[in-house]
Amino acid sequence: MQILFSNGDLRLEGVAVKLRGIRPLLNGAPLEQAHVQVLRQDAHSIVLRYQAALLQDGAFQIEIREENGTHLRMRYWLENLPGDIVLNSFGVHFDSLANVRAYLRNGYFSWDGSEYIKTTEARTITGFAMTQL
Repeated sequence: MQILFSNGDLRLEGVAVKLRGIRPLLNGAPLEQAHVQVLRQDAHSIVLRYQAALLQDGAFQIEIREENGTHLRMRYWLENLPGDIVLNSFGVHFDSLANVRAYLRNGYFSWDGSEYIKTTEARTITGFAMTQL
């Protein structure tokens, strides 16, 4: 799997699976007019910092790194979130998925539920804690 980034477009591409247009979400909406800065990039990892007017002096960061030849790990976090923002959720959005049949939506608590969801199902799903492709 390759980590590709150019002109603000973040993609993960393997021989079959392709995840394109990875973007930060804040409270269920894309982080509008975000400026992205590459903090670190090499053949096996990338760290991006997104800043936007909504975040004031804060930032949304995404790190993707290769764990071994077959696994990538993505993590994301917020830094210095302004006190006037009520945070209900944050995460990432994929503009398109190619050759992905389903993903595991998993929650922190038993009432959050865990289930595999087919990518062909036309519904918006919020997952808490972890999503596995």
